[in-house]
Amino acid sequence: MNLPPSVALAGGWVVLARRHAWLLAVAAVVGLVGGAFVGVNQRSAVRASTLVVVTPLPPDPLSPGSSGSSVNIETERQVARSLAVARRAAKALGETRPPEDLLAFLTVSATDRSTVLRFDYDAADATVAQARVDTLATAYLDERRATVEQRRDKAIATIEEEAKRAGEASAAAVAQVAAATGSERIVAEQERDNLKRQLDDLSSRRLELKLTDPNPGALVATGAPVATGRVPLPLTALAGAVIGVIAAIGVLVALDRARGRIRSTTALANLLGPGSYLVNLPEARLRDPAGADGVRRLAAHLLGPDGQRTVLVTAPAGSRLAPHVAVDLVTALGAGGRRVILVWADCRTTAASEVLGVVDTAAAIGVIRRVVPVQVALIALRDRRNVAVLPGPPVGDPRVAHLVRWSGLGPLLPELHALADLVVVLAPSFEFPDVAELVPLVDRVVLAVDAGDTTEAAVRSAIDELHALGADRLAAVTVGLREAA
Repeated sequence: MNLPPSVALAGGWVVLARRHAWLLAVAAVVGLVGGAFVGVNQRSAVRASTLVVVTPLPPDPLSPGSSGSSVNIETERQVARSLAVARRAAKALGETRPPEDLLAFLTVSATDRSTVLRFDYDAADATVAQARVDTLATAYLDERRATVEQRRDKAIATIEEEAKRAGEASAAAVAQVAAATGSERIVAEQERDNLKRQLDDLSSRRLELKLTDPNPGALVATGAPVATGRVPLPLTALAGAVIGVIAAIGVLVALDRARGRIRSTTALANLLGPGSYLVNLPEARLRDPAGADGVRRLAAHLLGPDGQRTVLVTAPAGSRLAPHVAVDLVTALGAGGRRVILVWADCRTTAASEVLGVVDTAAAIGVIRRVVPVQVALIALRDRRNVAVLPGPPVGDPRVAHLVRWSGLGPLLPELHALADLVVVLAPSFEFPDVAELVPLVDRVVLAVDAGDTTEAAVRSAIDELHALGADRLAAVTVGLREAA
């Protein structure tokens, strides 16, 4: 009888639990003892509370058309319990203990669809509890205000830089008007007038930002501290036992999933299929001579008789190896005398600044839209010979999801090929749909498989999807996989 997948999975876990019943029993006993210990040693306390109304943050000055952000109460709750807020409160209270100690007795809660946060603080003394809860709530509002002011100051600095460039261009335009005649003078006058209007607009925006006074929210109510009761000993003991059993089940599930990982290079080669190319690197990659040799062999293979000009580096879901493989690959190609351009299209999970130390910019958006020249957006890497990178927008930038359509990279490839011998495109892993837009644009796909983080199911799914997209001859790079005999 064929069972539904969910039923089969649950049944497998039941069998797993029966096989390791001793582990569950030990975990339950340990949790029971731990819960009883907590219950015996708990002490009575006083709880002080205060309410904070959270207002939406103003729109981002650097995002035209932005209407401001609505209040995400869960995010605000996490901010209220952040270390930055604790540091502000500890400084205001003159605390000598680590700021983390304040958070240990703070509870921040909110109801669904509410813009009100409730701060509760437990302490042995009512006066101490009230002073700390009020200070923590105020520190949270100060942290929100500082965030808005920092964003505003950044916008003002950006506007002042734009105004400086526009002023220099305006001065040049005035000189050009004085020197031009006829139709050229008319064109120069139009350019001068456009720059003047741009300067006026920048000045107005700068003044408006300087006059902005952010309102992060306000304290609205502070109740009298109340005594909190002790949790009954049986409940603490039962909770400890339940937590112990859940932790043991989590360990069993993790061990069970670990059995689904790829075990050897032969297993991976079988998944890749005929015509594939596989390189197995040591853990240290380029820092190890064997790793350097493996990357060089991959580079030589990609530059073989087929003459690939565009290579895509991606990874199965769960693997974070692709950025490192792409960087190692372009480094090896550049060291071999090849001119290489690395297009950093992985702006979902890993920023170029994290791996290469370059500045993440939105230049890729302008390049794909043909409003920014490729030569302007490219950044030459000083520590990697013959390598330039086209960085993507910062990770988490809200413009990434709907503005960067990497399918628009196709028309730019001839221009990139004119500047380099090989274009390496780093794509996100298969958790994101960007890969499907990029695969049809390239000549070869390199799949980065981290044997420690990637399951066989994820690798199989990625390979099947690549085959469906027309990528038949795959290359794969794996790290730390056992070589089959």
